[in-house]
Amino acid sequence: MKKLFIGLLVIILIGAVFSCGTGKDNEEKKIPTSIDSTEAQNINTKNDSNTQNKAPERIYKNGIVFESSTDESYTVKGVLDKNLEEAIIPEEINGFPVKSISSSAFSECKNLYKVYIPSEIVRIGDKAFYECTNLSELVFDAKCCTDLNTDNRSFYNAGKDAKGFHVIIRADVDRIPGRLFSPEENKFTDTGEGNGHGAYITHIEFEDGCSCKEIGKYAFYCNEFLREIKLPESTTKIGEYAFAGCVNLSSLSLSQNMTIIPAGCLKDCKALNNVIIPDGVTSIENQAFSGCIGLQIIAIPPSVASIGYKAFRECDSVKEIIVPDSVTTIGREAFSLCYSLETVKLPVNLTEIEEGLVAGSQKLKTINIPEGVISIGEMAFSATRITSIRIPESVTSIGKMAFNCFDLSEVVFADARGWYAGRDYMEDSRLLDAKTAAACLSNSYKGVAWIKKE
Repeated sequence: MKKLFIGLLVIILIGAVFSCGTGKDNEEKKIPTSIDSTEAQNINTKNDSNTQNKAPERIYKNGIVFESSTDESYTVKGVLDKNLEEAIIPEEINGFPVKSISSSAFSECKNLYKVYIPSEIVRIGDKAFYECTNLSELVFDAKCCTDLNTDNRSFYNAGKDAKGFHVIIRADVDRIPGRLFSPEENKFTDTGEGNGHGAYITHIEFEDGCSCKEIGKYAFYCNEFLREIKLPESTTKIGEYAFAGCVNLSSLSLSQNMTIIPAGCLKDCKALNNVIIPDGVTSIENQAFSGCIGLQIIAIPPSVASIGYKAFRECDSVKEIIVPDSVTTIGREAFSLCYSLETVKLPVNLTEIEEGLVAGSQKLKTINIPEGVISIGEMAFSATRITSIRIPESVTSIGKMAFNCFDLSEVVFADARGWYAGRDYMEDSRLLDAKTAAACLSNSYKGVAWIKKE
């Protein structure tokens, strides 16, 4: 009996021990949720039993929070303290590159005065340095960062309280991404001004030997403190509206390796008084210099083949424009509202004078219509001081109000035959008299289109 009792007791004890061991093995392991230390630390985590994926790893270094990404890189996620003064982002962590700066990562770090962006950064998120108002220096070393989003405000109001900040572009940078320093609203309309303002940059320094080939669209748009730019000779391409709205920019040196002055590139750079267009440029695109009211000299090189619409509109200080004979097309309103303009020489190979070409250039007295021009657009010479003009034999159409000029007194038709003003046939005798022809074009029949019929 005693032996039986002892045997049962042993069996019970063994079962209890086995049961306890099984429960321990099945107990769920807890994942740490925070780390107090600001030194670089790894957080090894595991997901639940339904997945094999590894959770992101967070590291804290120099007051900055980093998180691992699936492409074996790290992303800047934020800061431990908004009073951070320097953001020196490392090239790599644990042997892996830092490639991205998250949206709002340094947003409203009011004491931040120095930032280093390393070479492998390819993405900068919205509001990354938003309202960093005491920023004084930015060293940009990102070799090939992608363009920022249309509504991006990465450096909005950055440097405002510091009265502007200095940007250093390192030698190995291939391109400056589009919209990097622009405000959120960064589009011009045909009739209005651009909106908003960008970062408070006072100076851009390209390191000696800089290999920067491209400056993206809207990159420095509406930087009101920027006064001087000297682009490296490596630069071959500038994006649309890259420097538009830099109202205090007074000096700009373009690379001699550029072939296109892009649309809106220097639109409304009101303080710009002189710019040399490189000899190799073949196209000056839409609104490129529109609103440059301080520009006094426009020297168009003989390499240029086309000039876009409103390219030099409202260049109020220029007095003379000589368009080289290499130019074959000039867009509408290209030289309109140039209030000091007195003389324009058009190229011999021009076949069409677009609408509003010099309209509203109220001091303009002298302009030629080249032989070979076929059509003259509406309001082409309207509201100018032209006193006399010759219409070549090649012209077959004249748009409404084309010669609605203040002082037009003589119009010489090289061929006065076959002209209709609206539905009215114009007798040869009326158009052979220069004064009568002027009265017809600028007064009696100015509101209708003129067509020449065989």
